[in-house]
Amino acid sequence: MERSGIDPQKASLKLLDPVLYWPSDKPFIKQLPNDVAFNIQTQKIHGRKSLNMQFTENMENEIKDKNSYLCSIDLLSANNRLYVISTKVLNSQKESEVSAESVRNEYRKGVLITKPSANTNTLIYTDKIGKFRFDLPENWYYVQSYFSDNPKACLTFALPLETLEKIKEKTQNLEANDLDKEKIADNVSEENIASWMDLLTESVWSVSCETKEFETAAYLENPEATKAEMQLLFSELKNYIESSRYYKNSKFDFDVNITPKIGYINFDLSFNLKDKKDFDNTGRIFFTKKKGGLVVYTSTLRNTEQPASKELIENIKMLDLQ
Repeated sequence: MERSGIDPQKASLKLLDPVLYWPSDKPFIKQLPNDVAFNIQTQKIHGRKSLNMQFTENMENEIKDKNSYLCSIDLLSANNRLYVISTKVLNSQKESEVSAESVRNEYRKGVLITKPSANTNTLIYTDKIGKFRFDLPENWYYVQSYFSDNPKACLTFALPLETLEKIKEKTQNLEANDLDKEKIADNVSEENIASWMDLLTESVWSVSCETKEFETAAYLENPEATKAEMQLLFSELKNYIESSRYYKNSKFDFDVNITPKIGYINFDLSFNLKDKKDFDNTGRIFFTKKKGGLVVYTSTLRNTEQPASKELIENIKMLDLQ
């Protein structure tokens, strides 16, 4: 279009119909407004040219020069495919659009287009801050967020595809205002929580962070004293869990190991929540001089003896976290 001198704002091309790319099937995003304004321009993502659409909408009852930055969509051609990359910013007024733009650009920098392979490879659960990785079972996927604040941290959830599809279906009709604190409080009920918990069958989740500010190095200078302290702490936790009236059939077993380089606590926790759901958890808490966190496998199916689940548990227990 650039070479041909075609103005994308005036071109009558089906390819440029925003309805084709508006992510209305995603949670929290409303249908494309009829009078939405959008701008089209060419940009680059990792050296590849993209066609970028940015959507704005006038704020109601506000002065004319304040706009709501709704969505940005990039069309990128690679590997004989058309990739659609969309970003969304909620209720951003004009004076904060610079921030919204910087967030979008940061996200776009992280988009990598890889060449399709004829071979199917195992998806590897990877945490760059905790510096651990392990294979996931077939048809499992994970979502991950890195936090650059001090301390740097990483939060990861892995779920079977079947569970992700159920979550998508349940969130299909949610809108942005459903995330308001008042509305969340109104919807917090035992029945509502139970309906979400029913979606969960198996999962792996982990949290990791840098530990310089927590002075974990001090705990490793005297391994025996730290081990005794941890044994006492987790024994008290075990007594609390197994005698709690909130859980039934509770069982908590743990094993503490502290060396001059790393401390870790392996644990198995099982309980029944109000006669409605059984939870089996196997995990590892760890800390070194520079990092710490935990990684947990959770099941509600009593299926930890199945081959895929058993292998996943062993992978977590055998993690090299140093």
